[in-house]
Amino acid sequence: MRLVILSFLFLLTACVDKHNVGFFDNDKVEQQALKYSAKKEIYLKDKRYLVVVTYLNPIHYIDIDRKKDNFLINVFTDPKSVDVGSGAKILNLESSSKISKISPIYSKWSKYYLAIKNINDEKILNIKLDGKYEINFRFENE
Repeated sequence: MRLVILSFLFLLTACVDKHNVGFFDNDKVEQQALKYSAKKEIYLKDKRYLVVVTYLNPIHYIDIDRKKDNFLINVFTDPKSVDVGSGAKILNLESSSKISKISPIYSKWSKYYLAIKNINDEKILNIKLDGKYEINFRFENE
């Protein structure tokens, strides 16, 4: 009887993948994204903007150019325009893209942008929505 139990336990442990390293990678990405994110809101008479910005450089497990500062911008209200100032490039992202899903407040109805800037000592992102509403985000260095 003891031999049957030991054989059964051996069989169970032999079938387990001992190198399941990537099993919790998604949790690590979500934790890091939450750590390097900030949220701000603008309330107007007829409109409300909810903006979540995530500083992507310190987050591992994503494929970005780390020679530049990368910010994921999540805007819940659809703005007519999003500007991040001169010297920065802004790219529209699909809500289904891998980088968009990193946002701590992910919604398929949000608009997602990737802002790419030259690396500075201060991790500051100034966003102008619809050409007149400015929001400033400051992040700690890694």
